[in-house]
Amino acid sequence: MLTLVAMTLALAARGYAPVNGLQLYYEIHGNPAKNGVPLVLLH
Repeated sequence: MLTLVAMTLALAARGYAPVNGLQLYYEIHGNPAKNGVPLVLLH
C-alpha cells in the first residue's frame, strides 16, 4: 500500500492531448530516469 500512496503523491502532470481528432487523457507519475525508456500504459 505504501507504493500506491507514493505513486499518488508523485503525480507531476495530467491533462488531455489531441490525438487524431480525439482528446486523450494522460498522467505523468514520478521523475524520469536518466537515459530511461518511458513506459506507456493504455487501457
